Amino acid sequence: MKTTEILILGAHGQLGSTLIRTFGVGSAAIGLGRSQADLQKLPELVSTLNALKPKVIINAAAYTAVDKAEDEIELSRQINGTAMAELAKWCRENDTLLIHFSTDYVYGSSDKTYPALKESDPTLPLGQYGKSKLEGELNIQKSGCRYLIFRLSWVYSFEGNNFFLTMLRLGQERESLSVVADQMGYPTYTGTIAEALKQILPMAQKPGFSQWGIYNFAGPDFVSWHQFATEIIEQAAARGWRKKTQEVKKLTTDQWPSRAKRQLNSRFDCGLFKKTFGFQPSEHALGLRQCMDEFQKKFPEKFRN
Repeated sequence: MKTTEILILGAHGQLGSTLIRTFGVGSAAIGLGRSQADLQKLPELVSTLNALKPKVIINAAAYTAVDKAEDEIELSRQINGTAMAELAKWCRENDTLLIHFSTDYVYGSSDKTYPALKESDPTLPLGQYGKSKLEGELNIQKSGCRYLIFRLSWVYSFEGNNFFLTMLRLGQERESLSVVADQMGYPTYTGTIAEALKQILPMAQKPGFSQWGIYNFAGPDFVSWHQFATEIIEQAAARGWRKKTQEVKKLTTDQWPSRAKRQLNSRFDCGLFKKTFGFQPSEHALGLRQCMDEFQKKFPEKFRN
């Protein structure tokens, strides 16, 4: 079979779908969803990789159910940890570049002073999701393959299941919302990630590139979930979104019950990323406007004329 230039795994997820739109799918790039490349079925996955022989694998497939992971420990480990060992092994044996996405949850930081987290800072995840993603990182690092791991925070899109869409829905259903105000991070639009990766990939493919490793990926600013929720609802309302919410109340993490513990600090230091690749994402407000533009374009009937 003809060699594939770029293979995108997890092509039907919110990040994978954005990557497909950004890179395009044709003779040079293809995308596979779980039905075609299941991280729980490693022999079949290896057979698929052997048939396609991609030069670059962008892995957007993952177990992402943070709360359910506390009860589905083995499943989360299999997808986020064990499968990464097999994927990285295949990449090493076939000299394939692996692009992988990790998470702020690997840090587990509950420092209320919110220092900017560096890649070299301790990783002490509070829950099973973060532990499984950290296991995947370590498996890739030990494999000996060429890899770039990008740690992301608070990823959202205009499709899928995420905070952005949840706030829009609740904003039409409830007069008052309560949102956590003591967790800080950088809301990251999938379009921002995809465009950055499209810019980075040619650099990483040049002969002599050797800066393989883990990079924090975020913009220069940070907000709380409460601030982000308020921004989403206010920006949508300004565009004609039929909102019902009149007030967004502040909660502390202790007041918000959840199966998995959440870290307070997801603020990233992205100096290494900027030094290596020459840029960093803009302020999160730009990503929100771009996401809202795409959402309004896709669902114009949801906004007043």
